Amino acid sequence: MESPIVVVARTDNIGDVVVSLWSLAWLHKKYPDLSLGFITRQEWQPLVARCDFINSWCALEDFLKGEVPWKEAQRQHIVFFFSRPVEVRMGRRLGFRRRTGTAGRWWHWLWSNDRVFFSRKRSQLHEAQLNLLLLYRHFPAVWPCPLEELRNCLPWRGRKNSSVKEKKIIVHPFTNRSAPLWPKNYWVTLIRLLSQQSWGIVYMTGLACNWNEADGLIREAGLPPERNLCGKFDLEGFIRFVEESEILVAPSTGPLHIAAALGVRSIGLYVPRPPMHPGRWGPLGPRAMALTGRRHCLTPHQCRPDRCGCMEALRPEKVLEALRGG
Repeated sequence: MESPIVVVARTDNIGDVVVSLWSLAWLHKKYPDLSLGFITRQEWQPLVARCDFINSWCALEDFLKGEVPWKEAQRQHIVFFFSRPVEVRMGRRLGFRRRTGTAGRWWHWLWSNDRVFFSRKRSQLHEAQLNLLLLYRHFPAVWPCPLEELRNCLPWRGRKNSSVKEKKIIVHPFTNRSAPLWPKNYWVTLIRLLSQQSWGIVYMTGLACNWNEADGLIREAGLPPERNLCGKFDLEGFIRFVEESEILVAPSTGPLHIAAALGVRSIGLYVPRPPMHPGRWGPLGPRAMALTGRRHCLTPHQCRPDRCGCMEALRPEKVLEALRGG
């Protein structure tokens, strides 16, 4: 008879998936003999492949077609860290005996049979800790989960290539509108400041759609155009590039969480306002740090991705000071 398995689903953005891997690393630490399955989008598979504690993986695209690697006898428990109605409904159709989700989503009242009452929006906990609240009822050893201990529970083993000769600094200014952005002139100033140090060669990363904007920033900062690496990597290639780097600076976005999980020195730029503040979404990891300016915007709606007074209050010199102090 096949052993039962606990399947966790996190099917949204790359940063959310990486944070969820911290939650699962903690679960594995407390229950090392537990068989873990994970569901996420096909494109995020390289993130999951690096986790030795995840026993099986299923692409969301296959899950929604009812094609899963787990036999019926194994489908004992599925936990939705994030969900849409179609995913929870499929969990029921596939015959998972226990289907856990937050009571704050109406679809869990229709298709889940294990609902947990708590509010993410009003909580002061980190997202990785909030995920664990969905597991606590059946795996009580996951709580308490001190944030300082969680930071050292890296989801990936270090694989840094010691033969790499060139020291690299990555600046990643883009968020796909998932969080407020730093002003463009601040990135130019930071690049110039970093280029004056002896810490490494500065590169800029992003998606292919960010290439033109990155080219303008690179040229204005006085760097050669080949330092613009936007669109140059697939996800696995990007992970390896970050792994071989010394420093990464970025706003609240997936690459920041990737760098933190790899143990790379990471500086995250955040607004001080809930729910986007670093207490909820800050990078984890022993060498990760989050910086904020003073609260400037009067309402959350003023913290727009394209312009935010709170981000403008965080000056480039503070980033350099943090790097020098670390």
